[in-house]
Amino acid sequence: MKKLLKNTLLSTLAASMLLSAAGCGKTSEGNRGSVAVIAKSKGVEFWDDVKVGADDGGEEMNLNIAYSAPSSETQINEQIQMVNDAVKNKSKAIVIAPISADNQELVNALKAASDAGINVITIDSDLTDTNMRKSCISTDNDSAGAIAAREAAQLLGTDGGQIAIIGHTKGSQTATERIDGFTQQLTGASENPDKTIDTSKTNFNVVEVQYSDGDQAKAKQEATDLISKYPDLKLIYGTNEKTTIGICEAVKEQGKSGQIKVIGFNASKTEIDDIKNGTLNGTIVQNPYSMGYLGVRVASKLMNNKNVISSVDTGATYVSADNMDQEYVKLLLDPTNK
Repeated sequence: MKKLLKNTLLSTLAASMLLSAAGCGKTSEGNRGSVAVIAKSKGVEFWDDVKVGADDGGEEMNLNIAYSAPSSETQINEQIQMVNDAVKNKSKAIVIAPISADNQELVNALKAASDAGINVITIDSDLTDTNMRKSCISTDNDSAGAIAAREAAQLLGTDGGQIAIIGHTKGSQTATERIDGFTQQLTGASENPDKTIDTSKTNFNVVEVQYSDGDQAKAKQEATDLISKYPDLKLIYGTNEKTTIGICEAVKEQGKSGQIKVIGFNASKTEIDDIKNGTLNGTIVQNPYSMGYLGVRVASKLMNNKNVISSVDTGATYVSADNMDQEYVKLLLDPTNK
């Protein structure tokens, strides 16, 4: 299953540009050191899948994977300490999903790592100063937001209606881009407009944007408040796993399943169940396994003084009840074969 999983998930990427020089299969070298893989949060299935990909990459390339994650996406000080620990432990590379793109203390810690000869690779989100890292492996979040907008437009039809948004962390690069991609597509302000959305004839009204700090309970309360505040609310869009789950809990508790549409992000078991029961109309599924695997793969290439490309888009797929039984989608939904 592991070989099928890796080959299938990576086949949709321009991964050959990253992998061709180093080849495939396990190297005959002895253990080559440790790579620190630093996620954004504990207790989130998305990051569990990143860890699986990183572990598989480490096994293939004879690298120890030192995986760590802060207690939540708001705990940037914990993430900074993890970077400092990686430097102290003389990691060969740091593969990090930065909580903030430009927090000065995090930037300083990563600069200290780079100055110590440790290659920095970002996954999921990037740094404002791209000179701080060698490569970024992530979803194109603007495009992912635009996909969500296209699906929202299809769900609401020409009547349009009121839409609310709950982002995961205010100021987070991923939240900002997913919201901007969504709203710009709906309003016709996108540089790459979807021609199926005729904004001149459709009344889409984004009434409010809130932020949950990636906290499920907070997202539930915010969604409950929005439902009460806007009796004609037609759709809520959430930008990460915990936010989406909280929105769905509120919609179910308020007896609005099927009446208020929900589009979310990521593919936890709870989200999949909410698609099956009709509360969650669809979710934007990323490729966390590939982020982890390719992050370690890039680290291995850099250790061998190979060139790597500066960014890789790992793609985004809209998953709903209509396509969730397709084989490729099933692998995206369950990359760990649970």
